[in-house]
Amino acid sequence: PPDLADALPEALATPPSTSEEFPYLLISGARRLAGYNSWTHNIGPLMEMMKGNWATLHPSDAARIGADEGGRVRVTSAAGSLEIDVRLSPDVRPGVVVIHQ
Repeated sequence: PPDLADALPEALATPPSTSEEFPYLLISGARRLAGYNSWTHNIGPLMEMMKGNWATLHPSDAARIGADEGGRVRVTSAAGSLEIDVRLSPDVRPGVVVIHQ
């Protein structure tokens, strides 16, 4: 779409950044392996994997803030705050918090 194409250069020139108040980059809308294709939504065991929501952190970030796998953390952004379960993964870049949609 033209609007997207027009906005792209500015978005690339000013990537998201962290601040003292918000030291982590929050990524929402990540997709889960069990839900890549809508046809899998009719398979019971895969839908069990889709239940709930959690924040995925790099293990080093979790250690820094005292979070444990299966524990809970408070995630705060300029838009609001929530308490959510924690999952750890070395696949998430340090400094990033991933929450599924």
